[in-house]
Amino acid sequence: MIQPAMFALIRDGQTTLYSDNGGADLIARNLVWGHDALERWLTDRQPDHQFDTDCSAGAVVDFDAKALLWYTDDDVIGHPRSIQMLDSLIQTAWSDFEILYADGMPDLMIAAGDSISHANDRQIRIRADRFDPLESRCETMEDAVEFGEEFEPEDEYGRFAWFTILDHNDSIHQRLLSEITLDVIRNERAPLKRLMKMQSCDVPAEINVTEGMSIDEANKTIRLWGGRNITSVADAMRDGWIGWDIKCETSAGYDHQCQWSGPEGRPMTAVEALGSVVPILLMTDRIDPAMILGEIGKSFKRFVVKLVAF
Repeated sequence: MIQPAMFALIRDGQTTLYSDNGGADLIARNLVWGHDALERWLTDRQPDHQFDTDCSAGAVVDFDAKALLWYTDDDVIGHPRSIQMLDSLIQTAWSDFEILYADGMPDLMIAAGDSISHANDRQIRIRADRFDPLESRCETMEDAVEFGEEFEPEDEYGRFAWFTILDHNDSIHQRLLSEITLDVIRNERAPLKRLMKMQSCDVPAEINVTEGMSIDEANKTIRLWGGRNITSVADAMRDGWIGWDIKCETSAGYDHQCQWSGPEGRPMTAVEALGSVVPILLMTDRIDPAMILGEIGKSFKRFVVKLVAF
C-alpha cells in the first residue's frame, strides 16, 4: 500500500512544508540523492500549510543548522548492518550536514516548528510527549517464545534477538527470542532465570540477528546492539536494571558479541548487507535508475554497477 511522507525545509528561519502521497516508499532513495536533489524534487509541488503526523515517513532539512532529521516506520531495511550501510550512503550524500534519526513523526513536527540546531550526538533533544518507540514490542518472553518455537537458525530468512549470558560460574549460555521483550527491558519477573530455562542454541549467523544482548552476571554489565530503536531500549533498561551498567553499541555489535562469547559466528558479507538496500534505492517505475546513479555520485555508481553485475 502506498504511504505518504511529509517534508519540511528550513532556510533563513522560514519553514516550508511539502507532502508526497507515495513518498514514504521513496524516503531512503530521496535522501541518498542529497539535499540539492531532494529540494528540487520537493519544489516541483505546491507547499502544504500543515504538518501531517499521520504520514509513515518524513524529513526535516534545516539548512540554517546544517542538520537533517528523518524517520520512517517501514522496516524493510530492518537489519542493523544494512541500516549502517544506508546511513553511510546518506552521510556521504549529506557530508556537510549532521544526520539525526527521529523516534517518530511527532518529533519531526516539533522540529519543523523549532529548528534542530541544538541537536547533537545523533539524538534530537526535542521529543514528543507520550510517544513510546517501544510500544510495538512483545510484552513478555512467553509471547516471543510462541513465535520462537518456529525458529530454525539454519533458515537464512529467520530473524532473532540473540542473548549471550555469562553466569557466575563463568559459563556461557546462548538463547534466541524473536526480539528483546518488554519484560526483559523492564527487568520484570526475573528475566535472567527465565532465559536460562529456555532451550540453548548455537551462535546464529549475523544475517539472522536483528539485535543482541550480552549479559555479564558477575559484573552486572549488559551490552546491547541492534536497529533504530536500540538506544531507546538501553534508556528504558537503565530504569529497570538498577545497579547494572547498560552499554549500547552502534556498530560491529555482532562481531563484539561473538568475540565476547567465544565462537566466531558468521558475519554478513557486503553483498548480503546491501541486499535490502539497493532494491529500495532503485524502486518504482516513476524513476530512471540512470538518473539515480547520476544523483548519488560516481563512487556509489561504481558500487551499484558492481553489485548488479554480481
